[in-house]
Amino acid sequence: MLCALQESGQEAGLGFRFALLVAGFRSLCVAHARFYTPQPLAMPTLHVFGDADRVIPAPLSQDLLSVFHSPQVVTHPGGHYIPAGAAQKRAYIQFLEQFLSKGAVGSS
Repeated sequence: MLCALQESGQEAGLGFRFALLVAGFRSLCVAHARFYTPQPLAMPTLHVFGDADRVIPAPLSQDLLSVFHSPQVVTHPGGHYIPAGAAQKRAYIQFLEQFLSKGAVGSS
C-alpha cells in the first residue's frame, strides 16, 4: 500500500526508491482495494517468502507479485523468517546495489 501511495504522490513525506517485502500479501480490507489497480506499480521490489510459511502462506505472497511491474523474488524452503544463507545474501546485495549512489560509503 505504501508503494502505491508513493507512486501516486498521494502521501507527502514518502521518498523511497524501492521496497523489500518479506512475506508480503494483499490486504483483503475493502477500504484498501484502491491500492491494487490493474496497472502494475513501477516501484522496484524484492519479495522474500518461504514455501512452508504457515503464517503468510506462499500463495498469498505470490499473488502480491502481480501488483508490481518487474518484481524480483527470493524464495526459500522454510517458514516465516528471513533467510540468511549465502545465496539469499547475494540476492539481497545484488538488489540493493542497484540503488547505491556512486561514491556512497562502501561502494567501489
